[in-house]
Amino acid sequence: MVKIFYKILLLTSLLIIEGCNVKNPKWYPVISGAEKFPIEVVYGTLYLADGKKIGIPSGVIENAGWGQSSGLNLVGSAEKALPIKMTIIWFSYIENKFFSAELELPTQTIKAFLANNLSAPPKNSHRLVIGMAPRGNLSVWFQVKKVKFELVSFKAKEIDFPWLDFTPHPSTPREQWLAELFLEFEFQVPESPEGDKNKGAVHKDILIWDRYPDRYHWLTEVEGTKLTSMVIEMMNGELEYIEYDQDDNNTYFVKPFARVDRAVPKKMIIKWLNSLDGREYQSVINFNEKETMQAYQKFTESDDLVNFKMLLEISEKTGKIEIYLKDEKLFLKLEEFKSSIYS
Repeated sequence: MVKIFYKILLLTSLLIIEGCNVKNPKWYPVISGAEKFPIEVVYGTLYLADGKKIGIPSGVIENAGWGQSSGLNLVGSAEKALPIKMTIIWFSYIENKFFSAELELPTQTIKAFLANNLSAPPKNSHRLVIGMAPRGNLSVWFQVKKVKFELVSFKAKEIDFPWLDFTPHPSTPREQWLAELFLEFEFQVPESPEGDKNKGAVHKDILIWDRYPDRYHWLTEVEGTKLTSMVIEMMNGELEYIEYDQDDNNTYFVKPFARVDRAVPKKMIIKWLNSLDGREYQSVINFNEKETMQAYQKFTESDDLVNFKMLLEISEKTGKIEIYLKDEKLFLKLEEFKSSIYS
């Protein structure tokens, strides 16, 4: 029987943090942009719980991947109060648009998350990841080691921002400078459904960003072997790390946070113990975005804590993996994922 700790841990943590004085954690803000949709922060500010404020990294083109970042903002002390609010303006290169957002941040949620991670090494610096995507989609995550969860998903507004206040080459026309930049960095502008570029039509690669934050109540189930650990990278940028009890493969313990409400998986890294040779193996699964998202949408939401399960069938003889989604009515097989195995 799967043990689900998410809500219990969250409620317990909130009670704990109300009754204790937690020191300011070590954390840094970083920015994130999707691989196909580079962004650049014009300027941004994080307002902290103690009344201070710090800057958000700016002036750098970012497209390391959704939820990923290529660098840290190492200005100032690592130990500081948690953020309660942020303001930000950024430029979306592919869309050739500026966006602006001002939003509150759920500090209590971060505290609950940290309360379940008190065993983390003191030298470890956590990350507040700020991601910007097409159509003004903005997400903020908090990350500790292999666990990253989404604090908030927000729709920013498009704004008119003075181009000469942004461009490093004011004497070069805007379209010319962008064309030269795209050529230098090999950025690809997605074609519209009509085949024309930047003619007003919104491409499916941009529209799909409105679906990434969607969550479903699902869990994993394993047959054929015993897992030792699993890392799940979600399409909404979240990251989950699961450690399995060796005595019961259906019981799991998650460090530091367990959850049931998850987005659609993008990638899994699973480690499993082969009973035939006693060795531990690692399998990497990369899901097909279109197939997986369409399959998840077939499972309707309900008030149940768990709506459906992802079944992983692993052959210890060959290492072959079969993946199914199932509930009481549906049993769907995923066909288009790619997997590799390492020993």
